[in-house]
Amino acid sequence: MITSSNYFTAAQRAACISTYFNGSEYVGIQASDLNTAALPPAITNDPAGSISQVSKPFTIPSNFFGVHCQASSTPALASSGASTVRTRDCFVNWNELIQNVIPNSAGTTSLSFTAGSTNTVNWASHGLASASNGVWFSSSGGPLPASLTANQIYYIVNVTSNTFQVSLTPNGSPISLGTSGSGVMYGWGTILSAMNPLASNGTLDLIVNAATAGNMDILFDCSEPPSMITADGTSFNRPATINYILQWFQTLYKYYPHIKYFETWNEPNDPGYFNGTMSGTTSTGYGGGASTGNDLYLYAAWMTLAINNASAAWGAKVVSPSWTGFSGVAQMQAWLSTAGTPGTAQCSILAFHPYGGGNSYARFDVTTFNAYLSMIKSNNPNNSQIWVTEVGDTVVSQTILWRAHLYAAANGIARMFWYNYDIGVGTYNVVGSSGMQINDPLLYVFGGPTYNVYPGLSTSYHAMISTLKGGSAAYLNYSSGYRAGAQVNSVTYLM
Repeated sequence: MITSSNYFTAAQRAACISTYFNGSEYVGIQASDLNTAALPPAITNDPAGSISQVSKPFTIPSNFFGVHCQASSTPALASSGASTVRTRDCFVNWNELIQNVIPNSAGTTSLSFTAGSTNTVNWASHGLASASNGVWFSSSGGPLPASLTANQIYYIVNVTSNTFQVSLTPNGSPISLGTSGSGVMYGWGTILSAMNPLASNGTLDLIVNAATAGNMDILFDCSEPPSMITADGTSFNRPATINYILQWFQTLYKYYPHIKYFETWNEPNDPGYFNGTMSGTTSTGYGGGASTGNDLYLYAAWMTLAINNASAAWGAKVVSPSWTGFSGVAQMQAWLSTAGTPGTAQCSILAFHPYGGGNSYARFDVTTFNAYLSMIKSNNPNNSQIWVTEVGDTVVSQTILWRAHLYAAANGIARMFWYNYDIGVGTYNVVGSSGMQINDPLLYVFGGPTYNVYPGLSTSYHAMISTLKGGSAAYLNYSSGYRAGAQVNSVTYLM
């Protein structure tokens, strides 16, 4: 460590990992200062704000590292120590899986069966195609046809615009219905390849199988349900009634025990993702469940009920909506303080996205992170776990990865999901680029393609997970604009 009563020269500053003014003199931290278990005693205060220091020992949880990735990358990430896959932007949320639902939220169409010589499902304008869609049924006020089992997925055959038959196998023989059933019939049409439980031909199945093989958990993104079942006819609000959620979770239970976490909504303070309301009291019961002003609270409550309805043994947990950026702090606080029963009563895990920089340069932002964390700790009577379910950086590097993950772990975050490893090339990233991808042969910086300026970054990412998972850190020196250092398992790392 060097000190001076005057500004450091350029040469002195270049020799330091970081520098700051402590109120009476200038202090420079050198690499040699990081070879002990604690930072030098003089480094106890940072009035200039250039250093965020955690000198108290902390442990990186063994299940800390969450990922956004394609199914093909899951085994290698699991081998490195990643613990959880989040199903965001990889075509497995329920809006991407559901082709049609009957009756819809407007209640304008109905479903019936004709047994006997035709054995048809009568579903006007169903829009389903032979062999490419699966369908399942349930009923209320009466039984399904004798040969059908509620919530079992069937294959569609002999399709017309308003009818079809069902089979137990692809392009198989039609089932003889036996009876026509009675009561109100419900039908769901899906992209079958993604809803054939634990098969090998659908995106969700591939992710489930890969995660299961790697002993990883799955966080299922429940944002943006199909527009035909929502309260306002768009994909940016909750389902109109609990019945739709009961049906959907009954189907997802086919993946028991692999899907363990359900995220209520992705970034609801972004109008591009959500147009409902987030304040006011609400009813959480089965009887229609009309909201009086808090669509996300109701949605979270219904999911909790649906999980228990599917099976008391499931034990899946509901994650709160994940607000994003500094503007989301106040909205999340209002939601957690919902009149009547606070939002924490419906969610086992509280989540946020500490992005800063807007769309021109998205990044892990310490100021935003600290604001969320302080607010959540003041509104967390159940001491629920706190997760960062998404954060990334438009121009990512090894230094950024280490700093962000260590800083989050040092401050008690239970799991953090980096966005992203290898999904959404040219589609899901800021400024329409793939610049947030870790495993990307090209890095698009601010819309202009260049060769990846961080070669080997995916290898470094795997190594970081392996190194830090479950490790004990003596300190973290998180420096803005200069190299930072950390000591993990008695080894010093400079970033």
